[in-house]
Amino acid sequence: MNGFVLRTHNLTKKYGKQKAADNVSMNIKEGEIYGFIGQNGAGKTTMMKMIMGLVIPTSGNLEIFGQNEPRELEKVRQKIGSIIESPSFYPHFNAYDNLKYIGKIYGISDGNLIENILHRIGLDQTGKKKSGEFSLGMKQRLAIGMALLIKPKFLLLDEPMNGLDPQGTVEIRNLILSLNRDENMTVLISSHILDELSKIATCYGIIHNGVLVEEISTKELEKKCSKHIELLVNDNQKALSVIKDMGIENFEVKPDGSIEIFDENIKTSDITFNMVQNKVDVKSIVQKNMTLEDYFLGLGMEVQKNA
Repeated sequence: MNGFVLRTHNLTKKYGKQKAADNVSMNIKEGEIYGFIGQNGAGKTTMMKMIMGLVIPTSGNLEIFGQNEPRELEKVRQKIGSIIESPSFYPHFNAYDNLKYIGKIYGISDGNLIENILHRIGLDQTGKKKSGEFSLGMKQRLAIGMALLIKPKFLLLDEPMNGLDPQGTVEIRNLILSLNRDENMTVLISSHILDELSKIATCYGIIHNGVLVEEISTKELEKKCSKHIELLVNDNQKALSVIKDMGIENFEVKPDGSIEIFDENIKTSDITFNMVQNKVDVKSIVQKNMTLEDYFLGLGMEVQKNA
């Protein structure tokens, strides 16, 4: 890691009275796959458009590769490949001719580069097949191929797995992982398919109603979502004393009064037995293993409560 590829500082975009992005301070380090999570209309696409200069922020600023002056930003944006919203193709062109035509717009005429990209995205065997006849997964890979023409250091992908069948989803996932691993390409990816996102992301940004409510690394998230026991009793003070006497050190009291115990060696039956022995009434005891989707939904409910 050599530093930050992107940093935004209180970036805000208003449409009338509505804030599509509300004082967003996002931080993406070189080499990360940053999973951008939020419901439809949460502000993900607006943020990507501001990063690319397609939408002018109402307030705040951003740094890309350490640059924040308008002229310098225009230069460094040439290092960013992006697919935002629906990619466009020439349906009567095959994959090669689509890349060749887009390459001309960028001033690129290197046939070897196009051949290498086609091989990288798995479309080198499609021959004369027109892109209009491609499956959705093939179209998504072609779109990524277009973004790769400029040899980007940073790749923005807006819902690249949306609507794909299982095979297409796996193909896009493997392509993103290989670009990140082999090219050290930093990736910002939004997706509704949280289970798939959890297989590739190294960190996450969670946005709700335009507000970035949390940035969290995969390791931190795994700790929060790790297997644990959720305990609800009639007397927390007494229960905590019993838990400590059992030698349990890793536990947390939640705002709703439940106690979460993170210790894989402790069984629910042992906890229940010790609570009963000490005259603590156990209302419920459940073993849980939270998914990314569970965490996201729980965080959204917490934000709505506090709004």
